[in-house]
Amino acid sequence: MATEIIFFNDQGEPAPLKFSEEITTNPFRRAMNSYLSDLQYMGTLAERLDSIYEKVLSGEGDQVDLLQQYYYLGARLVEIEGSLEETTQSEVAQDELQNRIEGRKGKESWRIALRAYQLYHVRGFSNLLENKYITANVLYRMNKEDFQELIDEARRISAEEVLRSSEETFTGAQK
Repeated sequence: MATEIIFFNDQGEPAPLKFSEEITTNPFRRAMNSYLSDLQYMGTLAERLDSIYEKVLSGEGDQVDLLQQYYYLGARLVEIEGSLEETTQSEVAQDELQNRIEGRKGKESWRIALRAYQLYHVRGFSNLLENKYITANVLYRMNKEDFQELIDEARRISAEEVLRSSEETFTGAQK
């Protein structure tokens, strides 16, 4: 079944334009298979790690993009740690990273990835997207005490936001 729209040309003659039924249906419905494919299996953990490593090592994108990749890398490394026996969790995850990124870059990536994940897991990923000053290099070079101060402040701010949200919800419910 086709749908037809009639236009008139400069001479006033009808100029029909025909559309297939598919083009006149909801565009979101037509694209749904593409949307669903975004949710499908993304490969093995090793394949996902390789994809992230490739993005980290490419150096493409701005500092926020790079920090996001390190965050994802940290999340995958924590996933590895969480799926292994307790005694070798951290060593196996670190070995996995070293096998893919050799030398100093691997050690730097380990530190940056875990710190990016720790910080923005506490503070919220959306905060990473608004980030202006914290870079991968800052996370790498920051000493343990200063990083702990960042984590403590992230926890404090997050707790305040939860408390404020709870109070607003409770106050709104009483009205």
